[in-house]
Amino acid sequence: MNDTPETDDLARGNHVVPTEWAQQLERERDEAREDLKHWKIEYEIVVSRLCGIKHERDNGIITENEIIPVLRKERDEAREEVKRLKVILDLIKKDTI
Repeated sequence: MNDTPETDDLARGNHVVPTEWAQQLERERDEAREDLKHWKIEYEIVVSRLCGIKHERDNGIITENEIIPVLRKERDEAREEVKRLKVILDLIKKDTI
């Protein structure tokens, strides 16, 4: 099969799932749900900021030349946040193994 012995056992008809494995899957599922909530919030913040920048541009508050540095700064901040979250996720994974 695919180097997934627990799942392979299920595919062969052995429906006994070790408690430890099931708990690990539940933890990973819950973490993924929390990550998804976080990313949805981040997405909404980015969309809101882009709408704000468009409004500022359309009303002459900010020029096209000023938009690019603002977006680059926000992109860099988002990348740093992603790096930080990856480190935290790696630590969580290490603790659960």
